[in-house]
Amino acid sequence: MPDRNRLLRTVTMLAFAVPMAALAQTLDKQTLRELDDDESDILYQGRTVEQIEDMDVIGEIEEVLANADNEIVAVVVEFDEGFLDLGEREVVMPVDRLQFGEDGSRVATTLSEDDLRSLEVWDD
Repeated sequence: MPDRNRLLRTVTMLAFAVPMAALAQTLDKQTLRELDDDESDILYQGRTVEQIEDMDVIGEIEEVLANADNEIVAVVVEFDEGFLDLGEREVVMPVDRLQFGEDGSRVATTLSEDDLRSLEVWDD
């Protein structure tokens, strides 16, 4: 059984690693820029930069990030010191991995704990 358990752990790790590796390739931190709150013409699912920054998802949304085409593609989330024992840090979270509540005040993520641990740190 130890070989079977090792195989299952490896397959599980690869199942999480492949999507995150693909995700890391699509979000190049070097090409992202922070959006200002007053850039109200740039929306994601009908929400402004300011509205998104006022939301919390696992931590506080500090910044909204856009690509070279001025499309909102990620947010910077600040984790509190005790969250998942990660320490206090800011990470880049792809916006397509967020689920916004119908009322506009809530947001959740589809990322697993392992995904959250592997998010890139944002250094501004």
